[in-house]
Amino acid sequence: KLLDNRVNLGSDGHLLIEPTAAGLMIDVNGTAAASQLNATALQALPRTLRLRQLSGQILIDLVGRPKISTDKLSASLEADPVICH
Repeated sequence: KLLDNRVNLGSDGHLLIEPTAAGLMIDVNGTAAASQLNATALQALPRTLRLRQLSGQILIDLVGRPKISTDKLSASLEADPVICH
């Protein structure tokens, strides 16, 4: 499962991870409400990045037209119990 490019988010969504020459593209897809799906994805991202040892330039394509500031992603990364440098 760690080598699969699709990460299930539970009920109605998944992350699609595509490495490219320029960086890493993460696409959030699903049928749940956009705000709920984006929140779930932002909580799952730190663990997913750590388990797969992913780093570098990462582009995250959230569902819909989210008005999420980088503060939510930063808070999610800071809440992760493992400190990564």
